[in-house]
Amino acid sequence: MDRQIVIRNKNLEATITLRGAELLSLKKNNKEYIWIGDEKYWKAHAPILFPVCSGLIDEEYSINGKNYPMTKHGFIRFKDFNILSSGTDYAIFSFLGNEETRKSFPFKFQIIVKYILTDKLEIDYKVINLGTDSMYFSIGSHEGYLLDDDFENYYIEFEKDEALMSNEVVGSLLSHKLKDFSSFNNHLPLRYDDYKVDALVFQNVNSRKLSLMHVSKGKILTVEFPHASNIVTWTKIGAKYICIEPWTAVGDYIDSPKDITKKDNIIKLESSKSYHFYHSIKVD
Repeated sequence: MDRQIVIRNKNLEATITLRGAELLSLKKNNKEYIWIGDEKYWKAHAPILFPVCSGLIDEEYSINGKNYPMTKHGFIRFKDFNILSSGTDYAIFSFLGNEETRKSFPFKFQIIVKYILTDKLEIDYKVINLGTDSMYFSIGSHEGYLLDDDFENYYIEFEKDEALMSNEVVGSLLSHKLKDFSSFNNHLPLRYDDYKVDALVFQNVNSRKLSLMHVSKGKILTVEFPHASNIVTWTKIGAKYICIEPWTAVGDYIDSPKDITKKDNIIKLESSKSYHFYHSIKVD
């Protein structure tokens, strides 16, 4: 088993593994809110997505005329982090890019992941460009939330009114065709039929906060994401979880350029600069 760190305060307890600095568990009053990782459906829990979110054409991209391989959602979720610091209610993890990562991502970087328990779980990803050239990437989270009732007894409530339109998914890529969810305004019902192909991908949303709701029990939890304008939701048919994923950028369209510097919403980070991606989870 990968090494794990447990942090807690009077209300909350979180477990994080050093493999990918991934959140494995979040409990309030001993009730679990994070997907258990049942391999029948999906063995992960809440992977960090870096240096890309979703898929790329031919699982590669180019920069300065050279192609580099990159699997869906990037590689950071498979890397072993070090502990920078930890206490009763917080833990800070670090991964430093190396010769192996530069085979697919030719930049010198460090990523620092911080988990802090207050009245919620606060999560901060800090990306630092340690090289001399500009660095290009996207980053996002992929928490799966455990459901203890039938999937279709839940819905997602967005903070603001939304004209929700989801890009149709073709394999690991996006089509320019849109599926219209705008009639639901800021309430997105959970329906297995919507996930038969893959995920729902909502770009440029107005909200920076949303809640997972139960039709009779009310609010289950709230996710806040000030640094993302794209929300992806995903599940496996028959599984009792829903992933709510804030991303800085989505994956490739079927006709996207391979040049990473020309991709939509890609982050350009200058030498010696850092970028923060913060989000939080508050359970009710």
